[in-house]
Amino acid sequence: MATPATVLDRLLEISDLFQRDLAREFAGTSLTASRTRLLWELVHEGPSTQHALAERLEVSPRNVTGLVDALEASGYVRREPHPSDRRAFLVTLTAAAEALMTEMQRDHAELSETLLAAVAPEDRAAFLRGAEAVADRLRGLVETAEAGRAASRRSRDMTAEVRRAPVASVARRVGATALRALRLELRIYASIGRLIARRPAIAPGASGFGYHAPVITILWIFIVLSAVEIPILDLIVHRWPVVRITVLVIGIWGLTWMIGLLAAYLMRPHTVGPDGIRVREGLETDVLLAWDDIASVARERRIDEPKTPKVTEADGTRTLSLRMQNETAVLIELERPTRVRLPGQPRAGASRWSTTFASGSTTWTGSWRRCGGRSESAAGTCARAPLRMRL
Repeated sequence: MATPATVLDRLLEISDLFQRDLAREFAGTSLTASRTRLLWELVHEGPSTQHALAERLEVSPRNVTGLVDALEASGYVRREPHPSDRRAFLVTLTAAAEALMTEMQRDHAELSETLLAAVAPEDRAAFLRGAEAVADRLRGLVETAEAGRAASRRSRDMTAEVRRAPVASVARRVGATALRALRLELRIYASIGRLIARRPAIAPGASGFGYHAPVITILWIFIVLSAVEIPILDLIVHRWPVVRITVLVIGIWGLTWMIGLLAAYLMRPHTVGPDGIRVREGLETDVLLAWDDIASVARERRIDEPKTPKVTEADGTRTLSLRMQNETAVLIELERPTRVRLPGQPRAGASRWSTTFASGSTTWTGSWRRCGGRSESAAGTCARAPLRMRL
């Protein structure tokens, strides 16, 4: 005996029929259901940034970039500079897309009338009320399920945050600082060695891109001044052997450090290779961003005000800026939660890395690990999941 069809069976059948009809309509064209949905968003909301489109479509920035690229190549959209935000572009419908969407709207209205004609006139009002009631109930069930999943994720996040390492003792912090100083010292000599051997730290198959131009002149000035300072001080203190030796050791050590820092800037460039993009800065910063974690990369020169924090937030987007003389030239948007470890010793009261990342209003959002009640990235905090990175 056949089981009677339920309301859900009919709804699924209707959904399947619509999908088949869309596939038939899109056959032989550059359009897909996802690309058409983006076009409808632009019809209803007008020109929008890719970030706004990602939020409304509930997809990742990387997916929106792919959709916009395909639609732009097909002549349906174009990117235009944002009138008030030089960091963003507006996605706008072309004349061809506007004509297409007008035709789709007309077809949409005609199909709606055709389908409703299958219902007796006296039953149409009740049918529309029933359809609206079912849609409202399904919408409520979906929202309840999503809220439950979000609450579960928050609970796991809170559990992960509670599992903090004990506050480091003074001895441990002193030991960590000494270890960091030793690593810096060794990296100084390693960088000088690479400079002498002309072997920059670039992985096989990767390409290096320098970032030292804004500071190279300043470093050379300091090196020259340090070199001139050594004999001058020696002339002043040569009558006191102990003082003379101490001043000479400190002077030569300081000059070596300046040369090593210059060598680090020259021999540790940013790299782009099969594994992803490796972001560097001076002696310590070395962050590998895998291609799977990257949504988009763009050349975008930006000059910030002096003393602007490394971490900024605007329109719900956190940005980590690794500036050279207040300037960045590349914008990287990240696809998913990514751990970014900044150099330095955490402040007192800082927790270790949490293994769980907070979810966000778009595909994801991150938060900078709170250290001693602060959210700054200075003084060597560890950061997690910035939506953007500038370098």
